[in-house]
Amino acid sequence: MPFRSHFLLPARQAGAVLCILSAAALAACTPPKIPDPTPTPEEVPFLGRQLTQQDIAQLRQQVKGQRANLRQGWEADKRNCYQRFWVDACLKQQRRDYLAQDLVLQKQEVELNRQDRRLQEIDRQLRLQQKAHEAAAQSAPVPQAARPGLPGWAADAPQQPVSAVRAPATP
Repeated sequence: MPFRSHFLLPARQAGAVLCILSAAALAACTPPKIPDPTPTPEEVPFLGRQLTQQDIAQLRQQVKGQRANLRQGWEADKRNCYQRFWVDACLKQQRRDYLAQDLVLQKQEVELNRQDRRLQEIDRQLRLQQKAHEAAAQSAPVPQAARPGLPGWAADAPQQPVSAVRAPATP
C-alpha cells in the first residue's frame, strides 16, 4: 500500500491548529473563584460596633447554634441526595451551598475573635498602667510634716513621746 501524504497536514498548518487548540483549552479553563476574606456588613451585622465581653459571648453562642442548625440541614440534604438519580452532582451542590453559608459564620467568628483580642489588649494596657502608677506611688517619698526645730533626718523618727526613766515594776 503506498504512503499517502495528502492526509498529513503540512507543518505550518499543524502549528496553527495546535496554537488554536491550546488557546481554546486555556480559554475554557477558568481559575477557581476564591471567596473574599473581608467581611461585609451584610455578612457580619455587628461589624464596626464596639462589643463588650457579654456581647461577644452571646454572639458566639448564636454562631454556634447557627452552625449546628446548618450542619443538621446539610446532613438532611445529603440524605435527600441519595434518593436522586444524580447523587454525585446533588452532593457536590449541597456541599457548595453548605460551605458558602459556613463561610459567613467563619467571618463572624473571625470578627468576634478580633474584637475579643482587642478587649483583652485594652485590659492588659490598663493593668500595666495601674501597676506603673502603683510602683511610682510606692517609690516616691511620702512628704511628712516637718517638726520645727528638728533636723531633716529626725523627721522620720517616731512621733511618740519617749520617757527617759522607766517606772519600776510593782511586785
